[in-house]
Amino acid sequence: MKAISVKNVSMRFSMGDDKISSLKEYVIRKAKGEIRKKELWALEDVSFDVESGEVVGIIGHNGAGKSTILKVISGILTPTRGKVETKGVIVPMLELGSGFDYDLTGRENIFLNGAILGYDEDFLLSKYDDILAFSELGEFIDMPIRNYSSGMLMRLAFSIATVVDPEIMIVDEILAVGDADFQEKSKARMLEMMSGGTTVLFVSHSIAQIEEMCSRVVWLDHGRVKMIGDAGEVCDAYQGIETIREERTSIYYDDGTGFLEEKCLTSPVQLDGKAFYQTYAIWPPVTHVRLDPVILTPCVLRNLSFTGEGEPLGYEVLSTNGTRVKETWYFDGVDSQIEVRFERPVYDLHVRGSLKVLRVD
Repeated sequence: MKAISVKNVSMRFSMGDDKISSLKEYVIRKAKGEIRKKELWALEDVSFDVESGEVVGIIGHNGAGKSTILKVISGILTPTRGKVETKGVIVPMLELGSGFDYDLTGRENIFLNGAILGYDEDFLLSKYDDILAFSELGEFIDMPIRNYSSGMLMRLAFSIATVVDPEIMIVDEILAVGDADFQEKSKARMLEMMSGGTTVLFVSHSIAQIEEMCSRVVWLDHGRVKMIGDAGEVCDAYQGIETIREERTSIYYDDGTGFLEEKCLTSPVQLDGKAFYQTYAIWPPVTHVRLDPVILTPCVLRNLSFTGEGEPLGYEVLSTNGTRVKETWYFDGVDSQIEVRFERPVYDLHVRGSLKVLRVD
């Protein structure tokens, strides 16, 4: 089911090309017909769909139309031409804190900004402690926010905006909120919301973030769609590079004596985001294995599946040092591992999935 459908959207802005220093000068020049305006088309014939539960990134250089299309989808701007259809409640996280009153305290702004986002007072009261704890503002919550640093303001705004799991989330460059520790915390919160089935449209100048968090990407260039497709392929095209990495995937199996080095089977794998298929012969049959996708390489593993003796194989994850969101695993560059137990013994093990190296900005 489509959560967002953007159909032939164009957005025109009128811009004055004269500098006018006073209202009097404006009235005189207006009466003489000397006021000239020029048109700027921020978007031209933009079309794409986002399926329910999908995480889609939007990339492009400054002025490409990224923030404009988010505002159109959020209902903040009405397109000049075309239309947008959405199914579900939208929570836009665009200009965090834009609804704050700087003369009020952080506590008072929780209720003010929460009301702007559509939350009622009883709901905000029930979530107040969670918002305060996540923002880490402590006693500063009762200080007027005009005394807050920009990082404190963004932490409070992010904490309010993410207090619920929305059906559709519109995100514009908000994972740079606060210090490094809070950025990791806000990223984890975003991943948690995505894993709950939230549909996400995500803009970031960080290509690593886009590749890590998105399954598809829309590339905008001067207000037009230049490319839509798999996150890795579009990001590579945007950066003008090709993936050339090849690593080895390892399977360790436990025949009752644990995971030993001599029980390691390996197979080459391209880190290009394309589907791979590997076969491992194990004897005697086992139910307990550890998959090491690659070593010392930040990567994304998608659509992992196992087959034994030609039949689909159910499994339980016992441990991992990665982060899982739906059918996607993220590894930060350590010796990546996923330890699993199969529902039955297997000796002819087939592993499928796709691996993509993550570049670090």
